[in-house]
Amino acid sequence: MKLVHHITLSVFSKEHEDHAKLADALAKLVPFNITEQKIELEKQIAIGFNESKIRIFKILLKTQRHTNSFLNFLKESLTKDQKKVLLVQIDSRLDPENVFFIRFDKSNWLNNQELTLVDGGNCFHVKMSIATFPSSREKAKEVVKNLFHI
Repeated sequence: MKLVHHITLSVFSKEHEDHAKLADALAKLVPFNITEQKIELEKQIAIGFNESKIRIFKILLKTQRHTNSFLNFLKESLTKDQKKVLLVQIDSRLDPENVFFIRFDKSNWLNNQELTLVDGGNCFHVKMSIATFPSSREKAKEVVKNLFHI
C-alpha cells in the first residue's frame, strides 16, 4: 500500500558551515546510496540576513521503493517516546495539503548520527506528502497514526 506520494529531505547550510559535510549528512539520512539509485542531491543558493549566502540541499524521494525504505529507516530509528510526540503533535505537523513535517536536530545528526526531534532552529527537514484517496485530513491522520503506531 502506498503511504506517501513523495518525501523531501532538506537542510540549510550557512556560510560558515561545512557545506560538503552537511550535504553528506543529508544523504546519510537516506538508507541507501542516492548516487547508485540515480537520485539527485539538489543544491540551491538563497540570500539570508545581511546578504549572507545560504545553501539549501534537497533530496526528493519519489518511487514507492525509495519512500518505503526511508519510512522503514525512520520507524526503526525513532524511539517510542519520539513516535508518541509525533502522534500527539499530529495536528500541528500535518498541513492543509496533507504534508506531514518532521525536523531533526542538525548537530546531533552530524556528530552522533542520532535523530532528535526539534521544533525549529538548525535542523534537517523532512516533508512527507501523505497518500490518501480521496484526499482528506482525517484519512491522512490515520496513515500517520498507522505509520508511527507504538
